[in-house]
Amino acid sequence: MRPTLDVHSQRVWTTVMVAIIAMIVFAILATRGGSDADESEPDATSATGDGCNTVNAEIIPLDTQISEAPGTSCFSISEELEVLIGAAPLDAATPITLSVTSVSGESFGTASSTPEADAEITATLPPGGYLIEVSPAQEPGDTPPPYLLFTETSVPEPTPDVASTVDLPAVDSCGDTVAVVESTVTASASSDDRWSCVIVSEPVFAKVGVDSHHSDSSADLRVTIFSDIGDVVATGDDVFGTDPEITADLVPGTYFIEASAWQDGTFDDAEVYYDDTGTVIRHADPAVGNIAITPAECDGAPALEVGQALTEADTTQYLCLSLDDAARLTIEAATLGEQDLVLEVLGFNDASAYRLTWADGNPYVDGLVDRDPLIDYVIPAGTWIVSVTDFWGSPGQNYDIRVSPSEVRTTQ
Repeated sequence: MRPTLDVHSQRVWTTVMVAIIAMIVFAILATRGGSDADESEPDATSATGDGCNTVNAEIIPLDTQISEAPGTSCFSISEELEVLIGAAPLDAATPITLSVTSVSGESFGTASSTPEADAEITATLPPGGYLIEVSPAQEPGDTPPPYLLFTETSVPEPTPDVASTVDLPAVDSCGDTVAVVESTVTASASSDDRWSCVIVSEPVFAKVGVDSHHSDSSADLRVTIFSDIGDVVATGDDVFGTDPEITADLVPGTYFIEASAWQDGTFDDAEVYYDDTGTVIRHADPAVGNIAITPAECDGAPALEVGQALTEADTTQYLCLSLDDAARLTIEAATLGEQDLVLEVLGFNDASAYRLTWADGNPYVDGLVDRDPLIDYVIPAGTWIVSVTDFWGSPGQNYDIRVSPSEVRTTQ
């Protein structure tokens, strides 16, 4: 005979079943209620969209340098920008790998550092959020060694039709009505006769400048190299007082050199020079604060070695660079604070200091913020003093500085 429950047992089981059903209904309602709450009040990790609120990463500002950057960071932009992202290991002998992706996973490049160069990526990015990931080159995904993260932004613009706005001489005028310059041949220039030209037969690293010979003219001079179709290859001013000098990698072709002055100033008796041998050297006056220095300044100054970086946390204006042979080198300083830095390379002639070259910005970066100078130059053999100051001449402090072999940079 099948066993039966008495009345008391039936009531107990009925009560238990009702409780179980109530709990199930409550759980369902709670779940639905939670979903509605999540949709109306998203948190930082579940929110939808293209910004950094969709990822678990430290958010960083742009146009800055971060000396203790994390392995993964994120930035967001609200308009299309050209962004330079770089990572420089504090120990150049420990390579790191840099990658940039959108928060949705689209890759915008990967780069690795070398003892001679930082890891750098430049990309034109649409509005949205982007991840920066840095790791040891040999161990992807691991925590990176100490490194400096730096970013620069600029608003991308269509390539200007320079030929339509600059009255460029005809190509066949080079060597005819337009004077040709070479490493041993200069050309005169004035506000009424601005043009000279150079014919390049093989790839070269060239230096072009204008020497006013300290004339009575107060014009602030500028020099620009144009390709034969009117593209600006390089332009600059104010390296030797108001005299300009620029360097550029040139591929074979004909180039026009324009000597001009800001605000249409007038000038005459200027001299345009060109050098692709590294032997044309100007001995210009140094900055006022450096006129009295002597070679003895190197006795207690930090030594710069090619391929190595130094961090100068304290106030340090002078560093020394000794070269057995002439070499094309890049000298760059990066502020770790708020200083707008300036670099000056100083040599000595009969114990008197002279300026070899100078920079208050990076000629290869067209950024909204440019506080970090870069010099790309053929530096002769010998001992040189590198002066680091702010724009007003106060000694540099809390900055990184590095000397490395230059890389070829062509825009043509």
